[in-house]
Amino acid sequence: MLSNAKKILGFDDTLLSIVGVILNTSISMGIYFGGALFEVSFVPFVLRWSIQLIGISILWIVTRNFYIAIVKKYPGYTNRHRRWTLLPLLYLPFWAIMLFSILYLRPLVAIKLPGYADPFIGMEIVVGGIILLVDICIYESLHMYAELNDVKIKEERMEKERISSQLISLRNQISPHFLFNSLNTLVYLIDEDKEKGKEFVHKLSYIYKCILEASDKDLVSVKEEMEYINAYSELLSQRFGNNLNFNFQIEDNEREKKIVSLALQVGIENAVKHNIISRKKPLTIDVISQNDCLIVRNNLQRKSNDMFNNGFGLKNIANRYKLLTNRKIEIVKGENDFILKIPLINM
Repeated sequence: MLSNAKKILGFDDTLLSIVGVILNTSISMGIYFGGALFEVSFVPFVLRWSIQLIGISILWIVTRNFYIAIVKKYPGYTNRHRRWTLLPLLYLPFWAIMLFSILYLRPLVAIKLPGYADPFIGMEIVVGGIILLVDICIYESLHMYAELNDVKIKEERMEKERISSQLISLRNQISPHFLFNSLNTLVYLIDEDKEKGKEFVHKLSYIYKCILEASDKDLVSVKEEMEYINAYSELLSQRFGNNLNFNFQIEDNEREKKIVSLALQVGIENAVKHNIISRKKPLTIDVISQNDCLIVRNNLQRKSNDMFNNGFGLKNIANRYKLLTNRKIEIVKGENDFILKIPLINM
């Protein structure tokens, strides 16, 4: 008799209906026959209580189904005012069933309690109306809560999908950006030394494979990032020789922590791209772990034609950190050096 209307109400009211009918029966019996439980024989009281239970069960089922019909027509928070204007109509079937039961059915099945008279019709209508109002308020409150909670879940899901979409877009930007810069390096090497160019291509294919694998992840361990950073630094050293020096000092206990994928590679690439690297002006890039961050530091010797504005890559990494964590990358520009602080994430 109690069909599951969870899709309409937003919650399963089976338990509520069972408990509600029992409570309504107990409350009404307490109001109409106060003290009878302790003064009347057990059997007559239970029989009268049972008849009251049946009557209230019928009232509950009928008014519940009318309420569900109203909610189905005007569901949710946005339709609450329209729904509220119709809720008083629940009293029509409620009082109609009550009057029919009191006037026609009760005389046939009435169980008299010794020393207690049946309540007046007006009293039953008023008490029943108040109880119905409380029941409607409970149903309406639960429906509104379920609806608002559902809206919140949908908003959170949409926000996650939006963030996921943005992250995919940002990750996809890194690979072609890296390839473009690497091809420029390859053109330079081919002109300078064809053998070095060939060797560069082989290493580049391995590194680009690593880049593609890493670009499918939002976060990677420092250990994973360093696996291809070592190969990447060898690739750069092949082009610049002793003019480019690397210094890696990362504590073992920091290697299992996470960073945004490709963050370290972008930091190194940014240093190489924007600074002069020559025999007279060698570039040194330090990568060290410090204060729960990876520090990428290089001596500053900007190219004369360089319009440095943090670079596309750093903006990409900054945006990904913003979407994934509450921590931010930090850029410190000194007179003689440039420092990038990449937060480490404990998982």
